Amino acid sequence: MVYLVLIIGSILIILVSIALAVVIINLLLLLLIRVPYVNTPPSYLKKIIAGIEISRGAIIYDLGCGSGDFLRLAERFEPFRCIGLEISPWAYFIAILKNWRSKKIMIKLKDFFKEDLSDADFVYVYLLPRLMNRLAEKLKKELKPRAQIVTVGSALPGWEVKKKIILDKKVNYNAYLYQI
Repeated sequence: MVYLVLIIGSILIILVSIALAVVIINLLLLLLIRVPYVNTPPSYLKKIIAGIEISRGAIIYDLGCGSGDFLRLAERFEPFRCIGLEISPWAYFIAILKNWRSKKIMIKLKDFFKEDLSDADFVYVYLLPRLMNRLAEKLKKELKPRAQIVTVGSALPGWEVKKKIILDKKVNYNAYLYQI
């Protein structure tokens, strides 16, 4: 009985230590890269997927892909390729683990501001508002005609919204669809 209590106690100490290590790693990464790791809530993703159309064979990008949840759902559109760009090593690692079975999803540990997006047919964005001005300039320069962009929570400054997808009426939270 004493050994059982010691074993359970040891396991609990190990689990708490792992949890604390994860929290500390996330805080350090936040300080270093200054971008939090936040997933799009599943209920929002369902509404976004229902509100968009992506042509078969498209090349889809998720900028700041986190765990790649959008890319997994976007596979139902039968794209040629889904590319997730993530700057956080922690989120990149989670995305690799969650998407290893997909033949169409490729996750890159990269700063999307340094990646060429000229082959993109569709771009998904869930980023901090402070990044949207810089991103808007990049997208205008690089995306081909008829490429589509969905932003979650923050609009692209100076761009005409093609469609607004209501995600949460109570707090006026929306996704915005644009087309070049």
